[in-house]
Amino acid sequence: MMAQLSHLSTGFSGASPGATPDVASLKQLIATADAAIDALDSSAPGEIASAFHTLRAAYDQANSQVQSATTIEQIAPAMAGFGAPAVATAGRSITAYMTTSCGITASPSPSP
Repeated sequence: MMAQLSHLSTGFSGASPGATPDVASLKQLIATADAAIDALDSSAPGEIASAFHTLRAAYDQANSQVQSATTIEQIAPAMAGFGAPAVATAGRSITAYMTTSCGITASPSPSP
């Protein structure tokens, strides 16, 4: 999933501070993330299968709304579902499993 998404971030790296992101680039980013989550959902280990289903449902809903958006302002409400308690819990469960069972840790965010 990270490999699929990493090349999309280059579309945002050239933007100047304060610039409005391109709607088409955001649509592509969310569609790619949604497809990656869909693909991973069917192969998620049993310990985190339920969490992956929750995350997948959130991405599917967001992607559906984002693909209908024509402005940045219409994209923000589509992302609101990611703040739901069930989605946050699912994300923490997946992260904890990846850390403890797979030895994968999140990369720190780059400094501005």
